[in-house]
Amino acid sequence: MSADGEREYRSFMDIRYGVDKMLEEAERRQRELDARPIPHGARPDERYPSPRTARRIGAFFVDWALHLAVLCVMATLMFRMGPEGIVLPVVGWIAVSFVHRVVVQSVTRATLGKAIFGLRIVRREDGGAPDFGYLLKWWLRGVPASLVAFRVGARGFDFYDEVFAKHPVFPCSVRTIDLKETADPLRA
Repeated sequence: MSADGEREYRSFMDIRYGVDKMLEEAERRQRELDARPIPHGARPDERYPSPRTARRIGAFFVDWALHLAVLCVMATLMFRMGPEGIVLPVVGWIAVSFVHRVVVQSVTRATLGKAIFGLRIVRREDGGAPDFGYLLKWWLRGVPASLVAFRVGARGFDFYDEVFAKHPVFPCSVRTIDLKETADPLRA
């Protein structure tokens, strides 16, 4: 084997070794995830048996359409105001997002999209109703993630995993009919 051929072979083996290490690390992380308890409302959670994947996707798109409509209205206002109005669309979008995803959801347990599709949000830890502080925390985490929501595999957020995974990162939505009437006021 020539020197160039041997170098190419070593480079290939180095790459293969690196890929094998990455796969082993991914398998180790998946085993750790599988050992953890399933969060309330995650896809395989038997406490909430009704199918809801299509509803979650539909609710997501309705909510995004609402936010996009607000952004378009704000951008139109910006063009009428001139260059000094450049901040208006961004501030307006953030304000509407905050009101819609934190304030409204803390009162109703649903955004507009979730309400249309018969879903309610639950706390991952105990399945109870989320309060203002809980939703604020997740909204602050979600603002950067929402900017890359459609980029599958983006660092820190993966739309496919969020909808279909056993251990989603964000709080889950469950069908309203699965929220059983109990004496516990947190689940109402």
